[in-house]
Amino acid sequence: YFIKYGDWIIDEPSANIVNNELISIDFVSNPPELTPGQRFETLGFLSTMISRQFNLFTAPEGNIEKLSPTYKHGSLGIKIPENYKGKYLPLWIFNFVKQ
Repeated sequence: YFIKYGDWIIDEPSANIVNNELISIDFVSNPPELTPGQRFETLGFLSTMISRQFNLFTAPEGNIEKLSPTYKHGSLGIKIPENYKGKYLPLWIFNFVKQ
């Protein structure tokens, strides 16, 4: 989800072939630019990712084909548990609260 709808730049996939047999395909994505001295990079705003997903479902070629996606209510976006702690995908989740 983050690779498909986030702000990172996606490289061309590369195939790993051994003895004419496809072993795997590597998909690599990198941030637009690295922030020196920082050990993390932002993926983008979740609201922007959800909007991109919505646009893909309703206007896949650029012109509006559907007014709403044909998916069940609440299926857009990604659900990240409030207490999520990922060993291989550590996420810093920022919640902006208007006061």
